Amino acid sequence: MMVFRRALLVALVCAPSAAFRVVPKMVASNQGRKESRPLQAHIVDVPVQSRKSAGGLPHPQEQPQPQQPEAFPPSDALDAWRSMECLEPTDGVSKKDLERMNLIANGIERALRFNLPTPICNGQSGHVYDMEKEDVDLSKLGYPSFDDADAWKSMDSLEAVMDTSAIEVEDLSARVNAVNAAANTSKLPLMKQTAAEMATRTEDAVAFRGGVVGQTTLHRISAKEELGIPDHVDVHVKLEYENPTGSIKDRIAKYMLEQALSTGALTKDMTIVEASSGNTGASVAHIAKELGVPCIIVTNKDTSAEKVGIIASFGAEVVLCKSAPADSPDHYQNTATRMYEERLPNAYTLDQYNNPLNSETYYHTLGPEIAAELEHVDYVVAGSSTGGTLAGTGRFLKEKCGTTVVLSDPVGSVLAEFVKTGEVVPYQKQAIEGVGKDSIPGNFDRSVVDQVVSIPDREAVQYCHDVLKHEGLFVGGSSGVNIGSAIRLAQQVPPAADGRKVNIVTIAPDAGFKYLSKYYSPQWLAEKGF
Repeated sequence: MMVFRRALLVALVCAPSAAFRVVPKMVASNQGRKESRPLQAHIVDVPVQSRKSAGGLPHPQEQPQPQQPEAFPPSDALDAWRSMECLEPTDGVSKKDLERMNLIANGIERALRFNLPTPICNGQSGHVYDMEKEDVDLSKLGYPSFDDADAWKSMDSLEAVMDTSAIEVEDLSARVNAVNAAANTSKLPLMKQTAAEMATRTEDAVAFRGGVVGQTTLHRISAKEELGIPDHVDVHVKLEYENPTGSIKDRIAKYMLEQALSTGALTKDMTIVEASSGNTGASVAHIAKELGVPCIIVTNKDTSAEKVGIIASFGAEVVLCKSAPADSPDHYQNTATRMYEERLPNAYTLDQYNNPLNSETYYHTLGPEIAAELEHVDYVVAGSSTGGTLAGTGRFLKEKCGTTVVLSDPVGSVLAEFVKTGEVVPYQKQAIEGVGKDSIPGNFDRSVVDQVVSIPDREAVQYCHDVLKHEGLFVGGSSGVNIGSAIRLAQQVPPAADGRKVNIVTIAPDAGFKYLSKYYSPQWLAEKGF
């Protein structure tokens, strides 16, 4: 191991000029576009008998625009990590080790750049396993022996030393402590609740402590003319990326794990196994790290590299599965189920797709938060993957506020057609991850939904860039689906009879930093024809 660390330090010192650029240039939206967008998405009322087609108009030819300056200039403090992308296998450093370190480096860079918590500074990071290339022996999965604090120590010492023998332990400890202190005072703090507090709390588990999870901003969009929002409508966006790991899934991870600990379903000698498209995996791994509970996250290879890196940075083992039909044993959900039921005798799973605690979380948290901030909640627009956000939030607002519940769904997902007809149509692969589904999850409640908006991938990505340009919101692809659907809805709803503003609330489930290699990458956009 010392050979590996020495080789790592030498390579870092020798290759700083090879730093890769992580943050791509942003793609500019059309300049000066004041008119409403042409209607591409389709809004459909439920039940089918009363449904009216919104029709469709051709999308205008986009005019090429000069590229904008990089929104996030590189930081000199991260050059050492960037240089790791260019390392080649050497004596004592295997290709697998390098791939793992590159992944960890990517996760650390995103965390630092966007002021996320960086708990790996004083802990260990997990491996990433590719199920297409290796047979994962789960009996041997566990926390690796490599201490990433050593890598941080080496990085922080590059300016002062050129040989590992010159590193003073006391000096390095002070440096690492400073990094940890910076992480602990960041805008997005680490979770402070201990396992003992979780297990012994006697009050209602619904209430989150300290405002660490939840109580996110409800942001009213002000650039209405630029985004094509009629004056008689206000569109509000719940900024769920303000949660500790940058996504809405912190809500269910904290709520469901609290319940599991309080009932004894989860103990610290167990291993958590969870299937996730990325965000829930990060949320679960984040809490598992604090609890000291081993964690295995199973996802698919379409999940962004940033999200995989973040999960590994929180110490979880990540198992990557190839893209497969929902009924295939190779599908990531089925792989996780097989691991949990057949290969890990002492395991716990949240089972987020089927566990009713998922929708219960949102019924008791997100729904009440929205209702408390607005006098009238006329519409709520939400996408669905597990079904929990839509079912829980929608049911609360429908019961308490008489809100119309609208499903926003990417074209290709099976959920929209299931709501309209009750039939499951063949899934068509979509570019947007974390929203939409190839099957019907147990938490999806068709009865809650009043209307459906289907929106193409291309338009969802365009909305990501438009709200960044005009509103300053840096959002992920599922947010583009939700915001785009909310704007489409706003363009069709009539004015309120009493002359007040019609309130449409939608959700930004996660942030754009998790998709720098996708929706904000010129190369990815070109490959997808966007």
